[in-house]
Amino acid sequence: MQRTDTGRRESETTRHAAPFVHAEVASSPSAALPTPLDRELLEDFIAECREHVQHMEVALLALETDPDDREAIDTVFRAFHTTKGTAAFLRLTPIADLAHHTESLLSRVRDGAIRCTGGYADLALWAADMLKEWAQALQNVLGGAALVPPAGFEALLQVLADPEAAGIMPELESIAPTPPRLGDSRAQRAISIDRNSKIL
Repeated sequence: MQRTDTGRRESETTRHAAPFVHAEVASSPSAALPTPLDRELLEDFIAECREHVQHMEVALLALETDPDDREAIDTVFRAFHTTKGTAAFLRLTPIADLAHHTESLLSRVRDGAIRCTGGYADLALWAADMLKEWAQALQNVLGGAALVPPAGFEALLQVLADPEAAGIMPELESIAPTPPRLGDSRAQRAISIDRNSKIL
């Protein structure tokens, strides 16, 4: 009888602990994530991030054709703004920092100080890709894996903090007569990063 009660208590303890996820950080970024994390809230946040990234990609593709498309600019800005608020609420500090710095870049675009072309466009695409990678990293945590921050995260934050100091310019040297495609963005960013690696 005592054995049965003990087993029941252990089962109840496990059931109560299930809604929370303990995130072990394998390689810590500038600020570690809180632990434990509420599983349901984390699942909702991951889904939200992925939805925002889809909207970002469509809007950024439109901006490749028309850098002055106000609706597209606002779409990307709002997506990062919303992500920043939710991430801050959940104390997901690295993601909130990413969204904050990208929002600042896009605020300059909205104000007309810069245009979403060349290096600035690549930087916005890099930030969207990074948010997608963070969503996957959090998804892996739900599956029991240790949290591994995306490669290049800290470098991206440095560039976002001061794009011009990192050598980011509005227009890149043309290497082809056709405009760049969204699918080519990773290769283009790799070239830009390589060119500026000495500065970083």
